[in-house]
Amino acid sequence: MYSAPLRLLFVLAISAQCGLTPARAADAELKKLKTQLDAIKANYEKQIQELEKRISELEANAGKTSAEALAASMRALTNAEAIEIIQRKLQAGATETRDIYRDDANWPFDLKRLYDLLGTEGSLWKITLAPQVSRGGRFFSRPVIRLFVTYAVWSDEFKGLVGGTPYANATDGLSYGIQAEAWW
Repeated sequence: MYSAPLRLLFVLAISAQCGLTPARAADAELKKLKTQLDAIKANYEKQIQELEKRISELEANAGKTSAEALAASMRALTNAEAIEIIQRKLQAGATETRDIYRDDANWPFDLKRLYDLLGTEGSLWKITLAPQVSRGGRFFSRPVIRLFVTYAVWSDEFKGLVGGTPYANATDGLSYGIQAEAWW
């Protein structure tokens, strides 16, 4: 009926007509997507400019000491001096006793006490209970294996200076463990 070139022309005309509508819709979607991407790009460019400004500020202030850093340095220095004073007083004025007792089964245990420090503005008190096993059963018999429990109480003046980081905000503490002692 129709010749091949006419059929081909007819098919191409229909295809071209059908293809134009989706292409127009795709163009609208592309414009919308491009608008969204431009907004995102503008937001990122603004953030990059803010970061570059902050980097410039930090680089300009790199050689300067901040007030916070200076205050922290002064606190650390003051704390170090206070700790040194307390350690000297501990060594000079502490009264510590160590008693070794034996129970009915002849098992020895230590009882150590550290009393208030004399001449300080605060107070520190500790007690240690340490049951032990030794070869020979005498005072100087070694080796010794000892379980210990220590409880300590200190005044607010020593808060943050006694017991290290775990007890930085405390005024008392408990410690326990195992000790071994040997002489040769």
